[in-house]
Formats: sequence, C-alpha cells, structure tokens
Amino acid sequence: MLDLLLFGQKTAPDFCWDARGGLLPPGASFTRGSSAWAFNSAGMLTQAGTNVARFDYDPSTLTALGYLAEMQSTNSVTQSQDFSTGWTASNITLANNAATAPDGTTTAGTMLLSAGSALHQLQSTPSFSYTNGNIYGVSMFVRAITGAPWMQFTFGGNSGWNFHPATGTIGAALTGNQSNFVARQLANGWWRISFVFTAAATTSSVIAVNFVDSGNATPAPTITGDGISKIAIWGFQFETASAGVTSYIPTAGSAVTRSADLLALPLASLSGWKPNQGGVLVATYRLHTIKAVAEQDALFMWDGGGNNVEVRAQSGTQAGPGAIGGLMRSGVLQINIGVTTNPIPTAFMRRRQAVGWGVSRGQLALDGVMWATQSGIFNLPVGLTALYPGGNTGNSLNGTVESLAYYAGARGDAFVQQRSAQ
Repeated sequence: MLDLLLFGQKTAPDFCWDARGGLLPPGASFTRGSSAWAFNSAGMLTQAGTNVARFDYDPSTLTALGYLAEMQSTNSVTQSQDFSTGWTASNITLANNAATAPDGTTTAGTMLLSAGSALHQLQSTPSFSYTNGNIYGVSMFVRAITGAPWMQFTFGGNSGWNFHPATGTIGAALTGNQSNFVARQLANGWWRISFVFTAAATTSSVIAVNFVDSGNATPAPTITGDGISKIAIWGFQFETASAGVTSYIPTAGSAVTRSADLLALPLASLSGWKPNQGGVLVATYRLHTIKAVAEQDALFMWDGGGNNVEVRAQSGTQAGPGAIGGLMRSGVLQINIGVTTNPIPTAFMRRRQAVGWGVSRGQLALDGVMWATQSGIFNLPVGLTALYPGGNTGNSLNGTVESLAYYAGARGDAFVQQRSAQ
C-alpha cells in the first residue's frame, strides 16, 4: 500500500521495531554481565545466558510483551528455593523439593497447615539489613494445593499483605511500611506476589509466610489450623534498595547479583535519521515495577553533554509517581513534565508515548493525550550517536519495550498525539 502523505511527509514510520518478534533490531548490540530469567512463550521461567537479551511473555495469557530491560539488582535471600537450610518452620509440615516450580523443576517446597491453635509460620533465619529511608522489593511465588488457605506475606514484622492463592484475592494490608502489592498470575495455579518495603529505621529483619484467617490484619496471628490446607512456595527475593521488584534471581547459598541489560542501537541504522530536521519517537512499553528513585526510560538518547531525548515512563522523585516525558536540549529549552492524573503507571500497564522535536516546537503525548508542547529550537545536535531502548544502566525501564517507531522530520501536534494513541 502506498504511504499516505501528510503535508508532504509520509505517515508510515521511517524505522519500526516490534520487539514481540523476539529479535533485536538490525545493527544493535546487547550486553548483560550475567545470566537472567524471563517467561517464555509457554509461560515457563527460563534462563538467558550472559549477553543474551530476554524477550518476555505474560505467563498467564502467553501474550508476547517484548524486550525486557532491567537495572542491576541483588537478591539477598541466600536460599531462595531450598528450605532445608536458612528457614525455620513453626507449626507447619514443611517439605522441600515437593512440587513443580514455575521453571519446571521439582524444587518448590510445600507448607501444610498443622491442626490446633498456634502461630503457623515459615520464617527466614538470616535477617536482611536495610537503611532508613531506602525502599526495597520483596517477592515470592505461591500456589494453593489443598483447602482454601489464606496466607500472609511479611517483611519487617508488620509490613505486608494477606493473599488467597486459590482465588487470587488480595486481602487486608498490615500496618507497616508496605506499598504497591502486586499479585501476578502465572500458569498452573502459581502467583508471584510482591510489595515494596520502605525502611523507617536502619536495622535488619526477616521474611515470613504465615497462615491466617480471612481478613486478619494482625501480623503473625495465632489461628486454629485445619490440618488440611497446603500451599506450594518458591523463589523468595529481597532486592537491592531502589530497584523495585524485578525478575527472579535464584540463589543457592549466597546472595546473587543480576547485571543490568543494555541495548544500544546506532542512530546511523535508523532509516531517515535527520537530527537537525526534527522527528518523532514513539515507544510502546510496560513498567514491571516502580523504582524508588530516578527515572525509568522507555527510550534514551544522549550526546555525552547536555543534550538528550527521553521517553520517560515515570520518575521516582515525583510524589505519587506519574508518567514523565523529558525532551531537553543544551539544558536550556526543555519539556519535562510530571503527569499525576489518572491513569498513573502501575505494574504491567501497557502505555504508548510519543516525543516530537523540531526547529520551532517540542511535543509530549501519552496514550492519545497531548500533555505538553513548548515553542523553541529543539533540533538535536549531530553528536547523538546511539538510541537505548529500555533506557541505559542509570535509568533502566525495569520493564518491557513492545515496539519502537521513528518518523523523520518535525511534525504537527495532531500527528504526535495520534501516534501515541493505543
């Protein structure tokens, strides 16, 4: 089909990369200094080797999500899936390597609720240090086996939530410093549940999983067990401050660090790249977590000085994080807005954002809404050399890039707004 013309400019993109196809764009380079994990097209957790890019899928619907980009993070839980050491059971029957885990191995443990009135709990025996004011990610995998158990997942004694793994119902929150509880459905009845913990002191604490009664918001309560309810558990994680909740990092005796993903696309490989004549960049993406500090970029370009173009998904410095778009030149002319109106970004929410620039105007649009325009010279310098889908190591998206499109030449506001529509 012939391209439609709009004021002499074609409406088809000069460059388009759909990351759901599982391939890197031509000319791109990728690095990550460690192995890492993601869900494959069958919904199973699989390992990608060092310097191998990950293409993630929704583990329940099996929908392709695209290229997974995450910052460096460390799992401080030294035994994330072996419960024979580093864990203490109280009034439960704990079995190690008793169920099939989300990675297909028989490495998941089971917890059987004992009969009688007691605290029914599994608790990590090493404690994890944290620093006042820092924010940490806490997560685990869980599946109901028998009965209809409610469980309570906590860190720091009184921070956490109740959850019903048989139905996926999120129950009462505790009175501690928790936020952003996410229950992500997997295949075969599994869930990955997670929350963000904000430290109110510099000290240490433990992870705990308790059986609870429905609606019981008391931390580590005494309940009357039925002797029947059983859950499968696996993949515990306590993550680096400010990383949020990232993909699973297995451990087996010591803390493990996953390196950052970095995908670089030389601008010379973008068809029609004309930095001095303006253009439009469009990114479709999903945040998988909300970081505590700095921004999360779906796309990033930089000349090593004061000139950059960003499609910024959110900024942790905002009170109540909202979608952020940044477009700056020489630190003088810029659009740098915080969007705190609905819909604010949440984990796994699909968004499309467009950034336009040219000789007289800069534009930012998100999900079909033009959020900001500004008059001024936004032409980009020729010193820009590379585009980083998913951000660079300092401002990683911590999520998936579904697609990227580039349109050469400055465009009108309506064009930029239309490109951002879902």
